[in-house]
Amino acid sequence: MEDTVDDDDEKPIEIDEALYSRQIYVIGKEAMYQMSRSHVLISGMRGLGVEIAKNIILAGVKSVTVQDSNTVDYADLSSQYYFNESDIGKNRAEVVHHKLAELNNYVHVKFSSKRINDHLTEDKKFNIIVLTNSSLDEQIFISEYCRKCQIKFLNASTKGLFGQIFCDLGENFQVIDTNGENPLVRVVTGITHDEDGIVFMPTDVRHGFEDGSYVTFTGVQGMTEVNNREFKINTPSPFTITIGNTSQFGIYEGGGTVTEVKKPETIHFAITGKFMPIRQFLYFDAIECLPEGIYEMPKGDDIMISSKYSPILPTRKSRYYSQELVFGTDFQHRLGQAKYFIVGSGAIGCEMLKNFAMMGIGCEKNGTVFLTDMDSIEKSNLNRQFLFRSSDISQMKSKVAAEAVRKMNPNINIDAYIDPVGPETEHLYSDDFFEQLNGVVNALDNVKARQYIDRRCLYYQKPLIDSGTMGTKASVQVVVPFLTEPYSATHDPADASIPMCTLRNFPNLIEHTIEWARDNFEGLFTIPAQQVEEFIRDSNQFAKRISQCNTSADKNEMIENVKQILASERPKTFFDCIVWARNIFQKQFYNNIAQLLYNFPLDHVTKTGERFWSGNKRCPHPIEFDVSDKTHLDFIVAASNLIAYIYGIPQVLDHSKIASEVVKVKVPNFEPKTGVKIHENDEEIRAEMEEQSRQSVTTSNNGEEEIKEILAQLPKADKIRDIQIHPHEFEKDNDTNFHIDYIVATANLRAENYDIETADRSKIKRIAGHIIPAIATTTAMVTGLVCLEVYKLFQGQKNIESYRNSFANLALSFFSFSEPVPPTRKKVKINLMYKFE
Repeated sequence: MEDTVDDDDEKPIEIDEALYSRQIYVIGKEAMYQMSRSHVLISGMRGLGVEIAKNIILAGVKSVTVQDSNTVDYADLSSQYYFNESDIGKNRAEVVHHKLAELNNYVHVKFSSKRINDHLTEDKKFNIIVLTNSSLDEQIFISEYCRKCQIKFLNASTKGLFGQIFCDLGENFQVIDTNGENPLVRVVTGITHDEDGIVFMPTDVRHGFEDGSYVTFTGVQGMTEVNNREFKINTPSPFTITIGNTSQFGIYEGGGTVTEVKKPETIHFAITGKFMPIRQFLYFDAIECLPEGIYEMPKGDDIMISSKYSPILPTRKSRYYSQELVFGTDFQHRLGQAKYFIVGSGAIGCEMLKNFAMMGIGCEKNGTVFLTDMDSIEKSNLNRQFLFRSSDISQMKSKVAAEAVRKMNPNINIDAYIDPVGPETEHLYSDDFFEQLNGVVNALDNVKARQYIDRRCLYYQKPLIDSGTMGTKASVQVVVPFLTEPYSATHDPADASIPMCTLRNFPNLIEHTIEWARDNFEGLFTIPAQQVEEFIRDSNQFAKRISQCNTSADKNEMIENVKQILASERPKTFFDCIVWARNIFQKQFYNNIAQLLYNFPLDHVTKTGERFWSGNKRCPHPIEFDVSDKTHLDFIVAASNLIAYIYGIPQVLDHSKIASEVVKVKVPNFEPKTGVKIHENDEEIRAEMEEQSRQSVTTSNNGEEEIKEILAQLPKADKIRDIQIHPHEFEKDNDTNFHIDYIVATANLRAENYDIETADRSKIKRIAGHIIPAIATTTAMVTGLVCLEVYKLFQGQKNIESYRNSFANLALSFFSFSEPVPPTRKKVKINLMYKFE
């Protein structure tokens, strides 16, 4: 019986940000809301259809109807991972829809076993119709129907190593984001008062704006007329733009940021029948996966083909029938007996496991797929890592993934580990382990681990395929021993680091205040508590570690941390925690800023006679605490609860109760200090650190004596052994632990200090948590490209021209394939006395 639901498109929709957070960082909340109101019909539930359905359901549309009037057969089993042999003879859509429904509880999944032509006459609510592997007549009929009913139409087909996509999104389809990138934001250092209106920006990085694009300004002082207005720009240089006549505006005095404004673009998809619009069709082939030379046909008008013998076809009842039609049964046996290592079972790892199970890798007696991942499953994983369900949260990824993929292909042999791959586990991933492998596939999310795996594969001469995603972008690199360069031969440009003086005293972008808040969290709630834990555990060892510090400042900081946590700042009640939080607010957002202004007043000038507070330096102002200000109170609530947790004091979640208590706290008035050194640039910071290092070497004995004296004043080990200290380990995805609450409030308060535009919780969480934006579609695509390279490796391709490194950006529909770079070769001068081992 077919499922039905009562849809109400007008009902307000709440987006589960804990589930969709990584996807929202890619497409934005507005697109997420639009998608959550969409109804999609997908016709054809073979391998291609189920892959499309899986990705659309994970993305979070409102409803998906899967349609197929045919029954399951053996040819489906090599690509349709929700079918097994017991389903043969049953309707495809009916079999698959329950398993698809498990992917996302927010999506209504229905099925139809009717012919699609009949189905359309009864149900016209669909926003999108997707056809897969259908006949040309059916494609034309549905395309015309969708155009008449203003339904978006997509068609996709695969035939072995060939595939195509066609899209018709209507007469006028508006694209609100043409490239998928975050809007550019740059600091303004000056604006001329003339007909050109030249806007100056820092010269340490190119601004990235393009001629004809639009920008808006915020926070500009003096020339306030430009704030919150859009300007069409020209770009005369990499560090300046022009906005037109500013002679009637005020004189620029300082500050401000310029932000790119994204303009929608309307695309016309009308079909005349005479020409094929390039935007509507995509054709793809991977014919180089076949054995080298097999597709190079003889030249000439006639090719003699003997009809004496019937061609050898695979056994009809093989679950790999469709794949054997392309590559043959001998090749299938090679896949089945392979031993492959997948490092990581996150988003890429889950997709790779599914693909390996469908391909039959490691599915015969002597074959094995080895899998490892040291992480456990979190709710945010469920939006992309499709082998996991809500009931799997907190379990180990590799174990759950292995069990899930065994259901897709019971013949697969999987050995799942939960240990990281690194120098400390070389006893586990030993010589014997690596030497048995046919190859390694990386499914990692950090460069350091990738480089280690690359070194191991280089040492054992094993093929390695590395892949990665970033939102809509994806890349694949294939490493073949003796044929291509290794992964570590090239390096991505290092991310631009924020200068220390900018973080400490002169922020000008919200990214600076977020990074400062993240460091501030560690400095208050993690590092000191960890040091106290170490002191309680072994005070002598702790004293020894202090003596090994490079500078006296580092030594004194560690000693002071212990004194504060165990004595001077140790709270006994939650009110004490509120007092502590209020004093931290006063110190960070008033006193420190007031001291900075005492050292460098508003009218301060440099040695060269220039205004100190100009260019990249924004003049700050202290913030008076106001309990009625939400951000102020949020800081107190978060900070007091965080410090309470460290000492095991029961937390208080009632904001009104905390508000009524914090107003009772008296803080001392600020008095500026003379002789306080505030660094103006990183050169001064480095010089001071070097001087402290030199002094530490020459006064090491005095430092040791000082340490002993201070430690003697602290509680003895036997008196503090029962004290329980609980350091905070930063966790970005737990909204109840106050970690992100604190960083959001702190970053925005510091932004307020410096008149920087504040940011919402989502943006701050992404930056502070170093979250990589991700969507399931990109992951599914990139693992498909990886598996094409796996085919070539098992074919034993010897020509570098057969392999492909890949880069794709789905936001631009951009795909780039290139031959790998050969390894560097060097001449070595040897004689008969040299020996190679």
